[in-house]
Amino acid sequence: MGRSQRRRSLPGPGSLSALAVLAAGLALPSCGRPPVEVEGPRLVVFLVVDQMRADSLDRYRPVLRHGIGRLLAEGVRFTAAFHEHAVPTTAPGHATLISGRFPRHHGIIGNAWTERESGYEVESVEDDAVRVSPRRLRVSTFGDWLKEADRRSRVLAVSTKDRSAVLLGGHGADGAYWYDEALGRWVTSEHYPAGARRFLAREPERWSADRHFGRLWEPLDAVALASLPGVAPVDLGVLDAGFPHAIGDPTPAPEEEFWDDFYDSPFTDEVVEEMAEALVRHFALGADDATDLLALSFSALDTVGHRYGPDSPELLDTLMRVDRRVGRLLDFLDAEIGLERVLVSLSADHGVLTVPEVAIARGEAGGRLAGEDVACLQRLGEELSRRHGEDRWLRPGPFFDEATLARRGVARAVLETESRELLERCSAVARVWTRGELVAAGAGEGSPDERLFVRAFDPERSPDLLVQLEPGWVAWTDDATTHLSVYEDDRHVPWIVRLPAGTAATVATPVATADVAPTLAEIVGVGTPPELDGVSRAALLRPPKANHESPSPKR
Repeated sequence: MGRSQRRRSLPGPGSLSALAVLAAGLALPSCGRPPVEVEGPRLVVFLVVDQMRADSLDRYRPVLRHGIGRLLAEGVRFTAAFHEHAVPTTAPGHATLISGRFPRHHGIIGNAWTERESGYEVESVEDDAVRVSPRRLRVSTFGDWLKEADRRSRVLAVSTKDRSAVLLGGHGADGAYWYDEALGRWVTSEHYPAGARRFLAREPERWSADRHFGRLWEPLDAVALASLPGVAPVDLGVLDAGFPHAIGDPTPAPEEEFWDDFYDSPFTDEVVEEMAEALVRHFALGADDATDLLALSFSALDTVGHRYGPDSPELLDTLMRVDRRVGRLLDFLDAEIGLERVLVSLSADHGVLTVPEVAIARGEAGGRLAGEDVACLQRLGEELSRRHGEDRWLRPGPFFDEATLARRGVARAVLETESRELLERCSAVARVWTRGELVAAGAGEGSPDERLFVRAFDPERSPDLLVQLEPGWVAWTDDATTHLSVYEDDRHVPWIVRLPAGTAATVATPVATADVAPTLAEIVGVGTPPELDGVSRAALLRPPKANHESPSPKR
């Protein structure tokens, strides 16, 4: 199944007041609320930059002169914000940011996972009834809390990726929009009210990739790219030799190959920001005394980062483009609504590992699974058969085959212990975590790594074995790098909050991405479910101190 080809349905019973929230969303008109004079934030702008490492803010600060630079100058920056769960990827990261819950509770354990019972792989926002929906998300979100407090609140979400938009929108969104590379345009789903589809129908050509056909990806500022130390192209072969980059095949008309390549280009973020402006006007966001949510996820840094790595000119150019787009959005909101009525949060769903070859050249730890490293992991089933008899001991997931265990009379605990010991003999493997130990462990107990894996583990959806590689090691060989580890490069992300007053400060207190949603909820004055994993950090946003130091509450 392609990245954008999904399905969808209604939220399940595990989400707080999900059906009531959805019903309220369906009853809302599509536009046209009269403006009224109010005080305080009436629009929350929830920004996520996919695959943005925290160190990007310092490393690239000299060229961040627009939106991100403005947020740094006018906002409160949390310098020690971490995803406090293992194996951070796009879907779990977005779900944690918007819900205040860890994957063990919100149920989004990956972009996709294999179902334990059926053996089928499912996408995180896949829905058989309507292709794409948030039904696999087990909890309510910040947008749902807004709607529960005031049914007039509007919730809109946009991204290149369906999982990012859908999860940020939550169960009761008035619309979520994403790019479908099979069609070459932004789409929505029948999960959302009819008004969401009418919005797209008004200007269909505007939300099409074809507008960008024939456009070269050239650097915004070649001088800036050359001015920062450590930014250098990675040798990926003649087809990726450097700027300019063409998008798609050499054909005279746009077709599927172009639409697919456009997904991996930096130009998708331009459309996300343009759509944000159009949604503000169409749905009259921030125009009355009901607090609205506009959630945007900029995906290009992730697609570019996977291909070229975090030290590449392509990555820096893409970040500079995001900076400009955020700047344009802030200028638009200031003119349209007034930033004194807008609360802005910017964070990331995960970071990324340095390209292993670059790390090794710097004398740092790193490696790429290949050859014997891969074969060592693949031989587990063969070794279990040698010890206990030829049979199917493992199913895709990986899961232990329960029928085989029963037929052979082998205890699950025995297989878990043996599998852990065998896999940990592989040179690239630091630790193997088993279902038994993660189910038995307490969420706040054990070693730091164990706590991170416990928070990432869902007993119904997670595999029976989770492999932790050595620091700096990349599991996939078809990308320059990726983000599937427990280490800081993957978990340390930015978090900036711009209050309506524009107060600047730096907070060094360690915080979690699960704290984002409850913090915003306290600022705008809406209630939250009692069982959140995150805590509000609103007290740390108060002036006048420029640097706050306080112990982090227990989680």
